[in-house]
This record gives sequence, structure tokens and C-alpha cells, in this order.
Amino acid sequence: MKKLIQCVVLLFTIVQLNSQERRVETESVTLENLFTFIVDNFEEDGNPQNITFLLKTHKGNFSDEDKFILKQTFKLLSKRLSEEDYVSIATTIIVALH
Repeated sequence: MKKLIQCVVLLFTIVQLNSQERRVETESVTLENLFTFIVDNFEEDGNPQNITFLLKTHKGNFSDEDKFILKQTFKLLSKRLSEEDYVSIATTIIVALH
């Protein structure tokens, strides 16, 4: 039992040290510039990536043009990344209260 506890503590320590070495970058891009941003910044380079997109909108539905841009952008992104990469997409809707 003592060896198990020591292994768990060692594992937690290693994970914490490894996570502190990771660099986190935050970028803010408008929808009009998203496609160009993907072209300029994402390419399969052999290093696994964890990418999160937060889409903020002021209305409940995207316009057809916005949907087209998003669909084409994520299609391009899926071709530029490998199976080891992770992509998360989250949305927020801003509601104005009067």
C-alpha cells in the first residue's frame, strides 16, 4: 500500500511539473479574419496541439454567410492538423437585457 501511495504522489508531481512547462497562447480574431488566421498559424508540424475556439455571438443564429465561413474554416483546419491534435469549440450568446 505504501508503494502505491508513493507512486500516486510521484505521478501527480510529474503531471504538475509537465503541465507548468506548456505554453498557452491566446488570440482574438474576428470571423472575417478567421480563415486567414488558420492559414497563417496552423499547419501540421509533428507537435500535438490542443486548440480551443470560443465563438461569441450577439444573436441566437448565425447568418448563412457566417455558417459558410465557419464550415470552410474548420474544414481547412481539419486538413492541416493530425490525428493527435485536439480541437474544442465552445459558443456563447450575449443577450442584451433592456
